[in-house]
Amino acid sequence: RATLLCAGTTGEDGFEILGAPGQLIEELAGALLAQEDLVRPAGIYCLDMLRMEAGLPRVGTDIAAGKMTPVRASLAWTLDQSKMRSHLMFGWQKLFFQLAKGPQKRRVGLLLDGPAHTGCIILSNPHRQPIGEIGSTAWSPELKCRVAQAYIRPEYAKANKHVIVTVPYNLPMHKMRRKAIKHWLRSGMLRSAYRRLVAACVVPLPFVPHRYPEPARQRRASARLRTFTGDLQAPPSSPVPNFPYRVQQDSEPPPRSRPRLHEATEPSVAEQELASDLSSLR
Repeated sequence: RATLLCAGTTGEDGFEILGAPGQLIEELAGALLAQEDLVRPAGIYCLDMLRMEAGLPRVGTDIAAGKMTPVRASLAWTLDQSKMRSHLMFGWQKLFFQLAKGPQKRRVGLLLDGPAHTGCIILSNPHRQPIGEIGSTAWSPELKCRVAQAYIRPEYAKANKHVIVTVPYNLPMHKMRRKAIKHWLRSGMLRSAYRRLVAACVVPLPFVPHRYPEPARQRRASARLRTFTGDLQAPPSSPVPNFPYRVQQDSEPPPRSRPRLHEATEPSVAEQELASDLSSLR
């Protein structure tokens, strides 16, 4: 017996098949792979890249079990407000507190200008103070760069905010003294040497728009993060761009009630009399 679910973690409108290992699953997989024009096998890293581009968190990496709330993970749209008001949800006091005051850190997307990995510390620019940590990273074939999901402080969780990621690398222990090795190991991820500083930019999630029908609550929650995208290329028949919301244009511009400052105007009678008085005084 197998179960077909219209769900997934890739951001696509696809399906997942769940079933116990056995002959039925093997026959089903063979029948699907026989359709070479429609079905192709892909590895787990391909699915992880699609998940990262869709901005979906992964439990255990982006969401620590028992240590992360939906508000902090930018998943407040999944909360049922009626159950919270009725005190039927576990941890409703902390959820109400974070919704009112805001969490200490928020999950955002990062565009990286170099390598990075899970656990790297994010520094502010230019003061280089620790403000967050990277959860997971992957290469994005769509954006042609490495992307990451990270938790940073709310004041830095703004679009187009530039930050710095410190990426430590292995110490050359074969040519270092024991005292120096202990010193750099105690420094941890915030050591001032044997590291690489990578520039990054904060962007809203998802990196690539989803292709599945979003729930109404998620659509309303993410509406404020979406930018207006109109059709900038006008069709040959219309002289103006074909925007969804277009202001009706008149054939002639309306007359201006007041002249501009740089335009010459005729002096009034009072101005002529004032000019004659000034000339007589001179």
